[in-house]
Amino acid sequence: MKSAIAIAGLALTLTTGGALAAPVGLGSTPTAETAVIQVHGVHWTCQSGPAGWHKSYRNGARVACRAPRPSGIWWTWRTDGGRSGWYHRRERRWN
Repeated sequence: MKSAIAIAGLALTLTTGGALAAPVGLGSTPTAETAVIQVHGVHWTCQSGPAGWHKSYRNGARVACRAPRPSGIWWTWRTDGGRSGWYHRRERRWN
């Protein structure tokens, strides 16, 4: 009887031991190698990013550009405050 209780206790200890363990490196600050760095990414089409409308090449070079022009005669490129893009003059809306 004592051996059955001992085996059950040992099994319980082995199964819950990992759940109670603290993660390795708890309390340490992340370094440049381990920290996640958010980037805008490399893209070959014109997109609005932190530096305005641009596209980038494989080597990471940034080239300024505009988004493709929508069809119709009322669209004009407009900059208003921090926003830039195609604006429909007649309907007074942004694309």
